[in-house]
Amino acid sequence: MEADSAVPGAGPWCAAVALDGMGLPSKRPADVCVIGCTDFATGIGMVGFGAAEMFSRSFNTCYLPFEFELRGNESITLPNGRCVEICRDPETCSVFFFTGVLWNGVEDFNYQLVPKHGLRLAHVNFDSDRLPPRWVEILNEHFDGAVVPSLPLAEVLRASGVECPI
Repeated sequence: MEADSAVPGAGPWCAAVALDGMGLPSKRPADVCVIGCTDFATGIGMVGFGAAEMFSRSFNTCYLPFEFELRGNESITLPNGRCVEICRDPETCSVFFFTGVLWNGVEDFNYQLVPKHGLRLAHVNFDSDRLPPRWVEILNEHFDGAVVPSLPLAEVLRASGVECPI
């Protein structure tokens, strides 16, 4: 797959350049959809930023923000200035990379933004020797694989009952 290059932009210029088609991702469907929050000043937000930056270097990438009010925007500007289009139609993507907390209590259903098709991966980071049972359930029922930052965390997932590939 040939990736489209991205031109660094800032704030409102990102949308203007996207309309001109000058080096931003094409209007063809994205290969990879990163799903997460856009508060890039937080630790979990930096995971979404890093994933969007990494994937957009090699693949046509879009971003599906947790924040509903941002989904009508044309694009988002990552902290490094790269523009990434907002996901318009997840059904056209083939890979989904979920970067948020799987579940942190009542009324937290962001994992449901991941469609039931395609390759569905979840970035998992948890500082404990056992995952919450709800996390295990979500991973096993809604994802095809888990991506972890360390081998010890992979062991935590296995010991907790995660069955999808890690």
